[in-house]
Amino acid sequence: MSFADNVRAKMPEALVLPDAFAAVFDWAEANGQKGRFTHSDAGEYLSIYPLEVMNEPGASYVIFHAEGPPLAEPIPAEITARYVSIATAAGDGGKMGFWLDDAGVQQVVIFDHGWPYVLTPDPLVALQFLAMGYSEPAALKDPTLTAAAAAAHDGWDEPILPDGFHAFLNKRFGVTPPATAAALGITIPDYDDMSDPMRQWLDKHMPQ
Repeated sequence: MSFADNVRAKMPEALVLPDAFAAVFDWAEANGQKGRFTHSDAGEYLSIYPLEVMNEPGASYVIFHAEGPPLAEPIPAEITARYVSIATAAGDGGKMGFWLDDAGVQQVVIFDHGWPYVLTPDPLVALQFLAMGYSEPAALKDPTLTAAAAAAHDGWDEPILPDGFHAFLNKRFGVTPPATAAALGITIPDYDDMSDPMRQWLDKHMPQ
């Protein structure tokens, strides 16, 4: 099976793998950007860079792989039925995932230190966000900063842009990631902002 098929097999029935994500998975796999975790039984992963670049200083921390919610056990069935992590997108374990909201809309969400927010309902917006070169997309606090400005603020190396990923998104979907996440319409709520629907839903099922 393809990487995309393996991801589909790990997803709850309520969720679907968006075509745009599947296309990116097929592209990365065809370009040899697939590796295998050596420290766990999590299986294979895909990088947005050639494998020899993904660990270089300045490379963005984005690794595609599917797994359950990044939460402490036990996790209620109501959560595992409507959420799946699709990528690790920060060095401390921050995740990007898919969540089916109460209106039946599949959202792309971020878990930052275990605390979530809705990123966008548009998979192509989410992919452009991952392609922008932010050092740790799931840990981004200010979407108005460029990747270079965010890296400088946090003391990271100058970003290495995933040029091949950019080229694929442009060729396949006719989009070019902008300079900032804010230009994609992305907002990031403060930690104490409970207006986010994913936070409200999670607090309902896991108030602790």
